[in-house]
Amino acid sequence: MSGRAVAVVTGGDGGVGAAVAARLVASGMLVVAGGRRTVAEDERDGIVRRPIDVTDSASVDAAFAAASALGAVRVVVGSHGVTFTTPLETFDDADLAATLDINLAGTLRLLRGAARHVQDGGAVVTVSSVGGSRGFASHGVVYGASKAGLEAATRYYAVGLAPRGVRVNAVIPGPLDHTMGGDAGASVRAGLGDFEAAIKALVPLGRPVTVQEVAEAIAFLASDEASGITGAALPVEGGLLAR
Repeated sequence: MSGRAVAVVTGGDGGVGAAVAARLVASGMLVVAGGRRTVAEDERDGIVRRPIDVTDSASVDAAFAAASALGAVRVVVGSHGVTFTTPLETFDDADLAATLDINLAGTLRLLRGAARHVQDGGAVVTVSSVGGSRGFASHGVVYGASKAGLEAATRYYAVGLAPRGVRVNAVIPGPLDHTMGGDAGASVRAGLGDFEAAIKALVPLGRPVTVQEVAEAIAFLASDEASGITGAALPVEGGLLAR
């Protein structure tokens, strides 16, 4: 067993999750990271990559067991997520079920595991979206509802785990320079037409945020520098929610 602190990162096989895993390694942690696209376990660059399916409780439990075998689990980051095109009147039941199972129920499975395994004084960070705070007319009602529920779950665990000194927070990314899994990420961009012009009109900073910027915010919330912050949802969205 290592003396180094250990982190568990879901959605760690791409996008924000991969950036977070690398950032936590740079801060000196061992990281167990992966997602459903990770097909086999391997270890390199301080990251143990393994399949983690947040729709499967056994898979989530196995990830925590693997992390605990390496050392004390100090940080847990839930950066998994999927989005589908879900029009208000015609969204598909399969897309509804998949979105809620991955984004909301998957986060609850992860939070449940974190409550069992994270070290006292540790930190948990979930990844929400501006869609959970604003009612965008972009055929994303199910995604938005799943992220609003994720933020509620984050607050419940923040209160429940506070006596152990475990802090639980969320980040709220805005439009990213990375397309999410599911069919809606690419279609939303296509629906905006001139993407750069649309982002300039929507985001006060005039650009998408990068996955690295989101990773830095997550690393901050997971660090001792954020020792007084719990139950918060930190916007990383270029000012979109301020408009």
